[in-house]
Amino acid sequence: MKDAIAELLVKNIRTDGGTQMRAEIDDDTVDDYVAALESLPPVTVFYDGKTYWLADGFHRLRAHEKAGKKVVYAEVKSGTQRDAILHAVGTNAMHGRRRTNADKRRAVETLLRDPEWATWSDREIARRCSVSNQFVSNVRPPSVNGGQMRESRRGDTSYPMDVSNLTSRQLATLPEGERIKIRQAEERKAEELAEARQREEDEERTQTAAKQQACSHDVCRCLECGKKVRGAVNS
Repeated sequence: MKDAIAELLVKNIRTDGGTQMRAEIDDDTVDDYVAALESLPPVTVFYDGKTYWLADGFHRLRAHEKAGKKVVYAEVKSGTQRDAILHAVGTNAMHGRRRTNADKRRAVETLLRDPEWATWSDREIARRCSVSNQFVSNVRPPSVNGGQMRESRRGDTSYPMDVSNLTSRQLATLPEGERIKIRQAEERKAEELAEARQREEDEERTQTAAKQQACSHDVCRCLECGKKVRGAVNS
């Protein structure tokens, strides 16, 4: 099936398939969209032959529901629920309400929680989620030993051993010096993650403050800075 624009019943669009990459729905944005339904672009759904999975347009769909609309225009793509998720993790990077760091983190964590997608490199996950490689590295859970290999000996033979997936009982069999190194690596990674999250929060606060000070859009609500002003519509 080729991609097509179609009118779909709002009630037939599934929103519970893990495709929501917003940390939360912004009620003010929904209200602004309610006042501008006719000028909003179609939502994006993936159709697997049975179910329409919403991949982009959660605020727009909520606005239609709030306005009491029964149908919504949608760009219908052929694909599965997983296709919809992969599409969703990169949405809103260039349009719509600006993504927060919490939104970006949610997208990255969605891929990292999946057994298949978690094996992808930081670079590939960053490309899919439209974030930086460093952002993915900061979000990716640390392995037990930070991804390092340890040398193990059996008789007179030494060989490398990956201890990243060892259980607590297996770790207890390692020499005390090795266990200390592993704990130190975990603590360093935890500190790095905490510092990275603090930098993200500081950066987001700085960007928001700058936009609120500099923005002069003549619209009913500027979706970039969040200020209430007069006029037309953001898409």
